[in-house]
Amino acid sequence: MRKYEGEPDYAAGDYDETGPRFAGGLFFHTVVGRLIIVNVAVYVLEIIMVHAQPAAFNAFFRCLSLRPTDVFARGCVWQLLTYAFLHDPANILHILFNMLFLYWFGREIEVVWGARRFLLFYLTAAVFAALAFAAVHYFVWPLEKPCVGASGAIMALVMVYALWWPNRTVLFMFLFPMRVWTFVLIVIGIEAVSLLQTSDNGVANLAHLAGLLYGYLIIRAGPRLRFSIARFPAKQLSAVRQAHKAADERRLDELLEKVHRQGIQSLAWRERRFLKKMSRNR
Repeated sequence: MRKYEGEPDYAAGDYDETGPRFAGGLFFHTVVGRLIIVNVAVYVLEIIMVHAQPAAFNAFFRCLSLRPTDVFARGCVWQLLTYAFLHDPANILHILFNMLFLYWFGREIEVVWGARRFLLFYLTAAVFAALAFAAVHYFVWPLEKPCVGASGAIMALVMVYALWWPNRTVLFMFLFPMRVWTFVLIVIGIEAVSLLQTSDNGVANLAHLAGLLYGYLIIRAGPRLRFSIARFPAKQLSAVRQAHKAADERRLDELLEKVHRQGIQSLAWRERRFLKKMSRNR
């Protein structure tokens, strides 16, 4: 899945406020960039240890991965956070899609919230998802397999993004265009069905659902409870929306000029789809 047509290209600096911060080497000075660096660095370390020092890797993984029994019976509370920086070394798609989702959905949220609030949300979302996973699988639904990965925190970001920009378009499975909110509903359905079918399918469905719930609660209930992390950043959010609207208008002008010079047949299918989208919004 990726961001779809009509959206400003942050890497190219289309958005005046986010472009300078996310372009080139400056990207890695953002929280999103640094989180990606840390996750990838830890993953590379895991790969090296698996092949060079298997015993050391087992001890490392055993200490830092999330295990319900360790948290509640042995007091290993650090696992509620450290698990989010580990990924399955035997499955590169695990970290690949987590980091892609962090990049796609996290950049705009960081711009709106600011670096400190964004980092606080990300870390607390990871802990919330871990607590939900560990509590259910210790007290209700016993499960001894460890949980690793940033997916709980990533799902919280996806929910925030969908609540703020529900009509944005993404490509589901890189093929099917749909609204972000529709995508989130599909994800919730898939996660819920998978969780009910089996609690031990190799995927932490409960942590994913807990992350989605945390994102929803922070945006919808947080301001009423005066959570500082959830204060609605109306000014920043309005600026982002205006920037996207301006970018869409510039793209529309460019395509209309292209049609005037070369004819409608010169447009690619994505360009035609963008014109249809803009005409429906007018």
